[in-house]
Order: sequence, then C-alpha cells, then structure tokens
Amino acid sequence: MPVHGQRSDQVSRNARAFVRVLAGVMLAGLVARALPGCRAVSHQQQKEPPVVAVYNNSQVGLRIVSLRAAAVGGELDRIGSVSPVPRGASQVFGRPTDAPPLPSVVELSWSDDRDRDYSRKVILEPILQQATGERGETLVFEIRPAGDLAVYCQTR
Repeated sequence: MPVHGQRSDQVSRNARAFVRVLAGVMLAGLVARALPGCRAVSHQQQKEPPVVAVYNNSQVGLRIVSLRAAAVGGELDRIGSVSPVPRGASQVFGRPTDAPPLPSVVELSWSDDRDRDYSRKVILEPILQQATGERGETLVFEIRPAGDLAVYCQTR
C-alpha cells in the first residue's frame, strides 16, 4: 500500500508529464506557424490570376504603390511596387510566370501627390476562391477616394 507521500509524488510526476506533453504540442503548433513552408495556405491549390494590378480611381495621383505579403511576426515580404500611378490609370505589378502563390494576407500601401500615406491589409483567400486563373484575368487593387480600397478579380 503506497504511503501518502509516495502517492503525492506519483500524482506530481503525472502532472509534470502532462504539462510537458501539452507544452510540446503547443510548441509544435507555434513552430509550424512560424515556418513559411509549414503554414497552411488553403488557396495554394486554387488558380490565381496571372496578372496583379493597381487601378487609381482616387481623385489624386499616386507617387508609389507597394504590395507586400504580411508574414508571421509582422515582417512584410515585398511582392512589388509601381510608381507613379496617375489618376484614372492602372499599373501592373510584375510577377514571373513561376511566381510563388500569393499569400493569404497582403498589405497594400501608397503615397499620394498630397503627401498622404495609406496602408490597408487585405485577406485574399475569399477573393482568390473566385479566380479562374485564365490568361485574361487580373487581380485588381482599386484605390478609391479617401483611402478606400476595393479588391476583386476581373476578366477582360
């Protein structure tokens, strides 16, 4: 028959083992999210528009527009930038034909002719679910007045 102190030691060992297993599972989840190759991006299997463009539908010219992938830890990986983008004009972000899949979340930032800076994060997954990947399809970032942004797929 175990003595009270021995039973307490057994419970304590079991609790420590449980905490170690739980910590290991949590650590594995954090590592998987931190490694770009391990992150699950559900739209990677979907078709993507071959062209990514910005359309300036605002009331002013844009000095520069940058598109970046929002990465783990807040760091941003540059996808491309274009400048200038006159009012009413479109510019295409150059992407190679073998470009990696677009990330789930991107950040579009721009500066206008009036020295105002804007930045908007966009979740691409619901937009890319509508994509066909056909040759004439474009993923459009439409910059509107007052810093508003619309993102959609367009086929010509």
